Amino acid sequence: MFVRTKIVAAAAIVSAALPVLAGADPITLSSSRFAISDAHASDTTGQTGSSSSPEDSDAMHALADATLPASHAEGTADLVTNLVDPHHLSGEGMASAVASGPDSQAFADGLTGFNLLVTLSVAQVYDFNASFDGSGRGVTWLDSGSAVSAPNTSLFGDRNPFAPNISHSGVLQPGTYGFDILGDAQAVSSPFGPMFASVGFNFTLDFSDPGSPSPTPEPASAVLLMTAIGALGWRRLLFAR
Repeated sequence: MFVRTKIVAAAAIVSAALPVLAGADPITLSSSRFAISDAHASDTTGQTGSSSSPEDSDAMHALADATLPASHAEGTADLVTNLVDPHHLSGEGMASAVASGPDSQAFADGLTGFNLLVTLSVAQVYDFNASFDGSGRGVTWLDSGSAVSAPNTSLFGDRNPFAPNISHSGVLQPGTYGFDILGDAQAVSSPFGPMFASVGFNFTLDFSDPGSPSPTPEPASAVLLMTAIGALGWRRLLFAR
């Protein structure tokens, strides 16, 4: 009996082949998105398989189905992303798998996610929020974002494999940074009954210009201000008398 559910958010791998989706100073985006499903079934009558991987788009759906008299496998994957405005990015992914039949005779897989590269020409404040969930045996591993020049240095320090949510904000200096989010659900048939697995995630990633610090009065200006306040209070006291 085997059911595995896995969700990963990890440092992106640089690829020169990534298509440019949007560009606007000071932020340029490149992205590769995927929704992949796979299903295989076999029994005494033979074996069959199915796979699906739609073209990269804002809304992707993949369905694979393999059915025989004594075994069945089905994998699904969905991904919806909004990457039009480089200052406000968001996405949602779901994947599921079901397998039934003789032990290990049916296998299903649903895989969804994306690779995102962000290039900044000037410093930007970022705010990243994401949530993850899944059913079945598995693990959630969160490690989102890294500088391409230092791929082993995570921008987001959260690495708790059981944490369902992650929130992080900070300031990114000019450079190129990677963000990966992946959801993977797998199921293998068991004699104890149908096996199911599902995963889901959603995220927002916002950028803004760093705010200007509040001006701090110089010492001389502060002395003059306190003198003026004191004089005004003394004058009011004289009029009160």
